[in-house]
Amino acid sequence: MHAAVRLAGDEGPVAVGSLLPEDPPEWLLDWPGVPAVPTAEATGGRSWRVRGMACVDELRGQGYGSAVLELLLAQARAAGGGVVWCTARVGAQSLYRRFGFHDAGEVEALAGIGPHLTMWMEL
Repeated sequence: MHAAVRLAGDEGPVAVGSLLPEDPPEWLLDWPGVPAVPTAEATGGRSWRVRGMACVDELRGQGYGSAVLELLLAQARAAGGGVVWCTARVGAQSLYRRFGFHDAGEVEALAGIGPHLTMWMEL
């Protein structure tokens, strides 16, 4: 699923994101210090990845990214739930935490887009 928010009168979207079926990385299943990530067997094989979340810089903090994430999570729930994970921009961690995501792994710099952290939640 791909979701976007457009404002009346604007040409393009102001916030976007995608939800794809994808297993979390193997290391995430055993990451110490965070609640145990359910295995594929425990979730009936349902794993989802949130990708491509973005918002126009000057409109961040106004709820548009939250609206996109809410739609993506609703879609994952409607498809049977399971584990949802993402590689979140460090500056967006608070958004994901508000929705119930847990931090895992270490911050790593992704080429061309900056520092990110893997996060996950169970639906």
